[in-house]
Amino acid sequence: MFEHGENTEHFHSIASLLVVLAMIPLPIAIAGDFYVVMQKVTGSASLAIVTSVTILLFFYLLWFGFTAYRRAQIKRT
Repeated sequence: MFEHGENTEHFHSIASLLVVLAMIPLPIAIAGDFYVVMQKVTGSASLAIVTSVTILLFFYLLWFGFTAYRRAQIKRT
């Protein structure tokens, strides 16, 4: 499993997988931080929840939905 300093396809596959896996909890953390800020600024937990969920969906749609859409477009051509 040692790569001996070489950039192999196996290494690129693992690195790509790790990047994609890291993109799953990152938006949750960002939305959680946004919830805390919105709750402190507005004093409204319901508004903070709605905006945080909106931001969470936006990130997931942008990171996974848009890339899946573009991948489907590229495969059609």
